[in-house]
Amino acid sequence: MFGHAGKQCFFRSVAKLSLDGHCNIFPKRMSTLQHFSTNPSSNQDEVILETEGNKCIITLNRPKALNALNLNMIRKITPALKQWENEEKVLIIIHGTGGKAFCAGGDVRSIIETRNQPASTLSSDFFREEYQLNYLISTLQTPYIALIDGITMGGGVGLSVHGYYRVSSDKTLFAMPETAIGFVPEVRGSIS
Repeated sequence: MFGHAGKQCFFRSVAKLSLDGHCNIFPKRMSTLQHFSTNPSSNQDEVILETEGNKCIITLNRPKALNALNLNMIRKITPALKQWENEEKVLIIIHGTGGKAFCAGGDVRSIIETRNQPASTLSSDFFREEYQLNYLISTLQTPYIALIDGITMGGGVGLSVHGYYRVSSDKTLFAMPETAIGFVPEVRGSIS
C-alpha cells in the first residue's frame, strides 16, 4: 500500500476532521500550482491544484454546476496526479466547493450540446479520458482521499471510489443515475 510516512500523514490529517462535518485539514496558506493551467480562460479555475509541503489538494470548483466533471477538468487533474506520484507526495486529497456537491457527475450538458456536430470528438474524448483518469486514481501508490460531501453521482463516483479512502458526510447523496436509462455503471459504481 503505502509507507510508514504516508500512514502517519494520513492519520494526522484525517484526525483533524471534526465531528460536525467541517474539514480542517487544509492549511491557511498554500501554494497553487500555476503550471497546470492550460489557458488563461475561465476554465483555469474549474479545478484548483494546491500543494503544502508533501501534501496535495484538488478542489473541484464549479459550484454552480454542482462541480460536474468536464474534459478541461480531467485534463488538468490527470497530469497533476502523474506529477505528484513521480514526486512521491505523501497525500492527495480531493474535495468539492459550494457545500451542495462533491461532484454531480460528468458534464452531460456539454456533451449533449455537441452531439449534432459531426466533427466533434468531445463525447469519445471525455469518456476515454475520464476512464483513464479513474484507472490512474486506482493505481496511485500515493494515498488518495476523497472528501465526499453532498451530491456524488456518476463521474463523481469515479473520482472518489477508486482511491485509498473515501470520507463521507451525513449530507452525502451517492448515486449512479445512469442505471435508470439502462447504462451500466462504468466507474466501478456497481461494486463499491
